[in-house]
Amino acid sequence: RVALPRTLQDCFAYLVAPDDNLAGDKQQAALTELARLVESKPFDLIDMTSTLVRVLLHLEDKFGSSMFADKKWECLLAFGIYAPLDTCVQLVEEMKGGISLGTRVEALSIIAASAERLSASPNLGQSPHTKNITAASAGTMSTRLKIALGLHEDSNRNK
Repeated sequence: RVALPRTLQDCFAYLVAPDDNLAGDKQQAALTELARLVESKPFDLIDMTSTLVRVLLHLEDKFGSSMFADKKWECLLAFGIYAPLDTCVQLVEEMKGGISLGTRVEALSIIAASAERLSASPNLGQSPHTKNITAASAGTMSTRLKIALGLHEDSNRNK
């Protein structure tokens, strides 16, 4: 019902649109297009990175959007890959504020996933050490955090 955003500015406008009868469609359209736009490395990528990363990090699914969490993750990860310095600086700044533990974990996860993607050999597609990194870091996590991240055996059995 809304036109697809064609620029990062359009995505920003859609994500912060006032709650009206088209707000859900605008949010969905922005989340659908944003990762693709970031991957195209537009001229204003660096200028818009910190603003969009902040908006995305705190974005909530008020409209019951399809695949909201996955699309939000893809968008944040795209920023982490195509504008890594600005994204990491913004995520660290956000963690200094009074945000929830879940949001802090999400920010750290984006930083870790971006670093892993950036360090992967382009010929392999994905780092062969991915499972080892996850398993090694899981050893130092509390059981509650492992369950929340889906790394604990009990959480995997219930799926």
